[in-house]
Amino acid sequence: MTSINPIQYLTKQGLTISITDNKLNVKPSNRVTKEIANYIKQHKDTIKNQLLAHSQNVGKLLQLTELSPIQYNWLNQIANILQVTPDYLLQHKLIDQFDLVELIDKPPVIVANTIKAGYYWLKLN
Repeated sequence: MTSINPIQYLTKQGLTISITDNKLNVKPSNRVTKEIANYIKQHKDTIKNQLLAHSQNVGKLLQLTELSPIQYNWLNQIANILQVTPDYLLQHKLIDQFDLVELIDKPPVIVANTIKAGYYWLKLN
């Protein structure tokens, strides 16, 4: 039997999980059932460790990677479509360093439309 990663399980439940000051944040909170709350309690240490490891990797990636002209152009096109600045996209984590590598071959209009349809964009605007 293959066990699923706790963060993947929560994502499949339509939840986003993050960590701030060693405290787990689960959104949207109205989707957290008693069963899910118990699951989070049961897997709390694993979830925290995975989130902390991920944030350390992102920090290292941010230190190591500067935007290439191609990445900046791509990011700037997306920002123009969304009528925001490239900094806005990065500051609000609507685009991260992984996106700048993994999605660079995707048309900016498709990425912009995906961002526009996302929960965080709707929450910010």
